[in-house]
Amino acid sequence: RLAPGEPTMPVRESLGTWRLTGEICDGKCSLGVMRPGNKAVHKACANVCLIGGVPPIFITTTPVFGTRYLLMGDPQNHALPDALRDYVAITSRMDGTLERIGDALIFRTDVTRAAVP
Repeated sequence: RLAPGEPTMPVRESLGTWRLTGEICDGKCSLGVMRPGNKAVHKACANVCLIGGVPPIFITTTPVFGTRYLLMGDPQNHALPDALRDYVAITSRMDGTLERIGDALIFRTDVTRAAVP
């Protein structure tokens, strides 16, 4: 039994396999500073943020469970590889699994298999 005020672990829920279309961005500028951003300046800004440790997000073209913004990870629950930067700010189609951890949605995918629709 937990003591009052003691934190609890968020519930993990698998939401299945998905094919999504959208764009990889950073979770900072795409939500504010570079909005709306596009092309080379947008890609450069997002990559600087990602190199600096800002988590990558996938912005979908259509909402998924009420949001277009999904945190990203790889299929083995690790951070995405540096190769991710080649796919930033380019509309792509990706296959992966979706899971909910607490209030967050995480899209786990192999970014090197992205396809341009």
